[in-house]
Amino acid sequence: MAEALHGPSPLLLLPSFTFGSHIYTCLNEQDRKALRLACKESRLFVNGEVKEACVPGSLLGGLSLRRIVETCPQIARLVLADSQIEHVCGKTLAEFLNDNVPGEGFHYPHGVGVQKLDVKQCNYLSSTDLQRLIGACPQLESLRTSRWADGSHLRALLPLANQLTELDLGDSAHNILSITDKTLAHMPLMPALRTISLKRCIEVTDDGVAHFSQARLPNLISLDLSYTRITGTSGFETLSGLLSLDVHGCRAFGDTGLAAVCTRHAGTLRTLYLHGTAVQSGSGSLRHLAQASGLEVLDLGTAWEVDSEGLEALSCCRTLADLRLGNFNLRHPRLPRQLQQPEGLNSTTTVAAATAAATAGSLPCLLRLSLGGMFGQYGLERLLRCLPRLQRLELAGLDTARDQVLAQLVASRGGAAASLQELLLARGGPDLTAGGLMRLAALPALKRLTLIDCPCAATNASVQQLIHAVRLAGRILQGSRARWANKRAEDNLAKPGKRLWR
Repeated sequence: MAEALHGPSPLLLLPSFTFGSHIYTCLNEQDRKALRLACKESRLFVNGEVKEACVPGSLLGGLSLRRIVETCPQIARLVLADSQIEHVCGKTLAEFLNDNVPGEGFHYPHGVGVQKLDVKQCNYLSSTDLQRLIGACPQLESLRTSRWADGSHLRALLPLANQLTELDLGDSAHNILSITDKTLAHMPLMPALRTISLKRCIEVTDDGVAHFSQARLPNLISLDLSYTRITGTSGFETLSGLLSLDVHGCRAFGDTGLAAVCTRHAGTLRTLYLHGTAVQSGSGSLRHLAQASGLEVLDLGTAWEVDSEGLEALSCCRTLADLRLGNFNLRHPRLPRQLQQPEGLNSTTTVAAATAAATAGSLPCLLRLSLGGMFGQYGLERLLRCLPRLQRLELAGLDTARDQVLAQLVASRGGAAASLQELLLARGGPDLTAGGLMRLAALPALKRLTLIDCPCAATNASVQQLIHAVRLAGRILQGSRARWANKRAEDNLAKPGKRLWR
């Protein structure tokens, strides 16, 4: 290896990402050592495009922030985490930041290029430690605080007041007890802050939200309050115009809170997650959304059934592009007044006219639809014919991921069948067969098919037959199979806002 690298080598002409990903990782320890000895630029060559560094506490003693930045000059995100034998705090952290070089001192910030800092797993990080990190990374724009952050940590954010745009005080897996309504009162004026996450801060109520007033956070547009104790009935009236609000898992957030939030942020709200709240499943609740007519992303959760009146309420959101719910029940459309049956008119004709009126033009901008309830889909075939822009469809569950629904999809010519590019089928049962999958070859725009925990895809033959049939039609279909690992994977996969069609 060393002899091969003396003088110009074709290996070093490769892009650094290609070399680092496909060649360097295959070298044994002896060859890697030879590379470092023979090529002085090897470390920069291999790490030249690395943009994220994850440093456990056990490695802090042998590393420094300056060495990391010199080795990986493009580093933009730094993740620090406690280990079993060493915590990221105190003297160990100070030496990591100051490089511990006798006589040199700390003359300049070594992490000058770091824009994102994650100390979520640093459970012993004090406010003084956080101040040191902020001083070492003067260009910070995004911060994930420790799970044990309190009011003193929030006060330490003052130097970042005019530059921090993202702040994560919550956690995805653990309940946060140290962030309370009183704690949030210590947050300084932060005019640049645009996004805050209080996920699983279970002691936060409407009183805590009131601290995010427009006077203190004038540019706040995205707020994650999932799994908190907020009700929505107060606190939101002082906030600046929100674009995105996540209240999924908030058991105290009901219809009254939904009405209040939609009224206060009617002109700005674009994204709303209601999965797992106390909002009642029904058309009455959906009518509150008429005030927030600019909604683009809406997550109602897999337990929500939308009937004809509910669909009519959703039609007020003319720009809705991303929708997740349980199932449609459009079997009994309510007759509009102008379609009341006159004498002598056949009842079948009347029902057909009512059905067309209830579905046509309801969701003209819908790009992604996710269905996964516990009950069957009724009237879906009529809706699919009226979705000319649908590009991604997700069907999950025994009563949704089935041949009958696929047949309805293929039959929706001029609607979803003409525009659909991505299809996900999850947890299908015996009613989803290889023959049903073969129907998908008739979809002219389909580019990707994902099958998760579907018995019909237990062997690769059914997927390969479909791919071959699509290839014969002059198109290319990417197919993949996977197992549904856990509930969190389900939520992440079907969660609105992932613009996979772009």
